[in-house]
Amino acid sequence: VTANTINIGVDIAVMAAATHLVFPIPQWTLALGYAAFMILVIIFLPYHTFAKYMKWLTLVLLLYFFVPFSLHIDWLAAFRHTAIPSIVWTKDRAMLLVAMLGPTISPYLFFWQSSIEVEDKKDKMKKILERWIVTKHELLRMRGDVTIGMIFSNITMWFIILTTAVTLFSHGITNITTAQEAAEALRPIAGEFAYVLFMLGIVGTGLLAIPVLAGSSSYVLSEALGWDTGLNKPFHKAEKFYIVMIVSTFLGVLMNALHVNVIQALVYTAVMYGVISPPLIFVIMHIANNKKVMGKHTNSLVSNMLGGITFLVMSAATILLFVL
Repeated sequence: VTANTINIGVDIAVMAAATHLVFPIPQWTLALGYAAFMILVIIFLPYHTFAKYMKWLTLVLLLYFFVPFSLHIDWLAAFRHTAIPSIVWTKDRAMLLVAMLGPTISPYLFFWQSSIEVEDKKDKMKKILERWIVTKHELLRMRGDVTIGMIFSNITMWFIILTTAVTLFSHGITNITTAQEAAEALRPIAGEFAYVLFMLGIVGTGLLAIPVLAGSSSYVLSEALGWDTGLNKPFHKAEKFYIVMIVSTFLGVLMNALHVNVIQALVYTAVMYGVISPPLIFVIMHIANNKKVMGKHTNSLVSNMLGGITFLVMSAATILLFVL
């Protein structure tokens, strides 16, 4: 919950900083405006309805696919260094490694994904013999949904890394500290509209992410304490659930009063996710292999191997960070 709240604050700060590049409005004012807007959305608008429209803003991220093709790149070298990276054992490199792995295995998605699937299920069917019946087809759909989403998100991440490498790093910018510097990566293809498109991408992803972050915190606390949950329920039927989301968003926006460096804060938040991922992965692997919980749907050998490798890699990266 702490990590999610900090991430909400950082997302709001980044959205405000990106918007400030286009509109000369004080960032604190923009942050308050975004926070107020998100609270209203959380209370009055079902997330699925909201996400249906906001997701189109994230198409701006596709620009990162096109920038490398507009420049002269040694693609063989790019693929070679991706497969066999040159590793320098320093604290900063270890921190970046954990920060890259952390959001890839985002802990909040463990709770959000499962809770949303259950919520969708309850909306679409009735109980049969007091149990929710999930078909094999639906399990395959969920698996496919998650698999495609993870593959696409990682490909997008790779192109963002590649784009910033050939535009910013190659010109001596080795440490991005402002939203303005980050937006410059889009200039080769967007020109003078780089800041506008960067703002749309950041705002779009931020508006989608904040309800997810706040919602996962609400699901965790509400389910642990036996409160009613549900993003599709009206406020009066799940007051405590929504109050947790509102408080998380409000506390997050207070971070903007601390005048933190938003880019560094994003990295530190990602590191926090990376550090808390191994114990969560361990617990989930244990549950996923427990027949009393999962019945016939326990993990397969392949899932256990992949999960075990993920656990070991995440743990090793975290230990390396603290050792260095």
